[in-house]
Amino acid sequence: MEREEIPPDDDKSCSRPSMERQSVSTSRSVGDGPISLLSVFADHDDICFWQWAIADGDTHFPQNAVSFFKFRPDAVPQTLDAWLDDIVAPGEREALLERLRSIDTSKRHIDRFAFRIKDPDNAERWIEQRGVIDEVDGRLLVTWMSQDITQKRRTAADLEVTERQFDHLVQHASVGILAFDTDGRVTSCNPAFHAILGYSSRDLHGRSLTSLVHHEDARRHGARLQQLQDGEIEAFDCECRFLTKSGAVVWVETHAWAMPGRNEALPEFVAMITPIEERVQALEQLRQERDKLQAIFNHAGVGLAVTDAAGKVQAMNAEAVRIHGFEDWPKTEQSLELARSQFELRYPDGRLMSIDDWPGSRALRGEFVKDYDTILSRKDGSHSRYARYSCSPIRDADGNAIMQVYSIHDLTETHRLQEALSQSQRLEALGRLAGGIVHDFNNVLAVISGNLELIAKKQHDDRTRHWIQAALDAAETGASINQRLLAITRKKSRQKRTIDVVRKLRSMGELFRRIVGEDINLEVDVPDEKLFIAVDPGDLDSALLNLVANARDAMPDGGTLRIAVRRANEGGKGGVHRHPKGNDVVLSVQDTGIGMSKETIRLAAEPFFTTKPAGKGVGLGLTGVHAFADQNGGTVRIVSEIGAGTDVRIMLPETESCPEALEIEEDETPIPRGNGETVLVVEDDDRMRDLARQRLEWLGYRVEEAASADEASKRIAGGLRPACVFSDIRLPGDMNGQELANEIMAAHPDIGVLLCTSYPEDIRARHTRKTKPRPAILGKPCSLLELAQAVSDAIEDAVGNSGARSPMKT
Repeated sequence: MEREEIPPDDDKSCSRPSMERQSVSTSRSVGDGPISLLSVFADHDDICFWQWAIADGDTHFPQNAVSFFKFRPDAVPQTLDAWLDDIVAPGEREALLERLRSIDTSKRHIDRFAFRIKDPDNAERWIEQRGVIDEVDGRLLVTWMSQDITQKRRTAADLEVTERQFDHLVQHASVGILAFDTDGRVTSCNPAFHAILGYSSRDLHGRSLTSLVHHEDARRHGARLQQLQDGEIEAFDCECRFLTKSGAVVWVETHAWAMPGRNEALPEFVAMITPIEERVQALEQLRQERDKLQAIFNHAGVGLAVTDAAGKVQAMNAEAVRIHGFEDWPKTEQSLELARSQFELRYPDGRLMSIDDWPGSRALRGEFVKDYDTILSRKDGSHSRYARYSCSPIRDADGNAIMQVYSIHDLTETHRLQEALSQSQRLEALGRLAGGIVHDFNNVLAVISGNLELIAKKQHDDRTRHWIQAALDAAETGASINQRLLAITRKKSRQKRTIDVVRKLRSMGELFRRIVGEDINLEVDVPDEKLFIAVDPGDLDSALLNLVANARDAMPDGGTLRIAVRRANEGGKGGVHRHPKGNDVVLSVQDTGIGMSKETIRLAAEPFFTTKPAGKGVGLGLTGVHAFADQNGGTVRIVSEIGAGTDVRIMLPETESCPEALEIEEDETPIPRGNGETVLVVEDDDRMRDLARQRLEWLGYRVEEAASADEASKRIAGGLRPACVFSDIRLPGDMNGQELANEIMAAHPDIGVLLCTSYPEDIRARHTRKTKPRPAILGKPCSLLELAQAVSDAIEDAVGNSGARSPMKT
């Protein structure tokens, strides 16, 4: 408080009026104008001025002071003692009186002090008081300034409590709290921060904050920390790694901010440090699990897809992309609505599936779809698969569908194999059923053709010879059809043989004719030279018959079917390809039917793709043709246009000929004849036995007969020594033809043995051996030339190997 000079007054007395005049006089000396000192604080309820004469204790209270101390107008204290008695709180009077008595009058200013007063309503207030001593006319007067500090003390008390509570909170907080200055140096920190890093307060005080942070994170977040220190931002959050005293890394979440209203008594910046090591580890585990699930999702052998509640695809793995034929996923958004415009779905039987019955449509309706088989095709014809869908809607806690999860199995190959197996089983069953019939029919044909051959050897006129030849041709055709039936219906062994494809096409001409019918003109165009390929004959038959059947179906109103074979030459008519190791043999099946579009040609090899009406085809024919070509190192090419017919060309590697593949020309090869040698014929069928006897006798042999293997064995044991035994394999009794042959070759190696059978599997079983099979087996029916050559070879073989022959095992 500034020292205030109080000018002397004319009245030197200490009367009350004198003090009032002095107060007024003093007030007039304050400031530059006539403003009463007391009136300066007239509007301030918490401050007042009053005077006290030290010597006699008189007091003077102006109106502002009366209001301040809440005196009644008629009871304003006139002395200090009265003031002390009226307003000072009990317990404060003696201490306050002692303080007033101890005032050092040699000093003009009286230091501030505080005490409590009691208002008329018994409410207590705290008063802070200080004064100035002036000497007026030889008297010492104290001008007091009293201020109500009740609220201030309460605020201070509350603040002290708050500070203690805050300090307690900081010291006992589970999170680290630190303060740092504008240089980024730690000024203080709590015990939790010490515990996090393992440092003491002394270690941390004055240390650079960035030195405590991992260098990568310091570099990453340093710019934002600098912005905070420069006042560009008020606060920032980050996750970073702090380094402990031991050098270990600990993950923390940091929230740093600038202190508002900061001054020397307050830190400039504060940071709250929360350890999040467990959370980071949990997030890392979650990330690893997510990556693992993502890897499983991406590399699963089954297609997986996820759509939102509206059917828009959110995720799709590589297998699902492949199954659906998406080339630009995920650049192109996919949804059920878009899929409806791109795809068509069919039931497994080929019927078109309505959109409402699509797996996706059913899933959007909240249905669970399990193992729903479909044929999935793009409408542009570029893609077709046999797919099995399962769909499940995923619901939230309220039961609302939020997404659909799809699993898609590509069963294209499985379905193809199942169809092929089913067809194979059907054909195998048919083959077993037909086997017995074919055997009997072969015997009938053998009798017919054999007797016709014998008749043909007699002298006849041209007309009779023509009739006999026609009958022989018919019998040969019947035998061919019989063999084809077994070849087609048997289970394929895929035993490759070198065959003359020219001869094969000639032999199948009649079968082709029966397949195409009378409305189609059939042309079989083969060269004069022989062309050899190494294939399974049954597979070749199946491929050709499939192509012929397709060509027939492509010409419902008739047309021309041309089946041709040639060697592919550079620039030649069939020379579209050349095999790397040599020439290709080109088999061509060409029709004049409705033809195919480019898209149909591109999809022709796709399993289950068919242009035929429902129930007319399963889309496996051309697939089988392509498989046949692939298995034999060849290729397939389709040349076709709408309305211009179709030419399917199978290119197969040409191979060298072998003796088994050479055709024996009956008209040019001399028939070997006997010279009275004895041949024992073993046959249970009387007609076949009689035919064999007649043919062998015509060939110049002497014939003995036996109706069973047991009978033949007994006759040989009884002393019969034929040059050759000609026996059927399948015979009644305890011994079959093969067992008879083994017995004879073991006991009598000088006797030739020749077997015959109507069952192709008996012959195929012998051809699986690496060495030349002995005894030889002749198929029924056989020509006279084949019989003559086989008997002659058997006799010569017995003579040449009588000392080294070993029995065959059954």
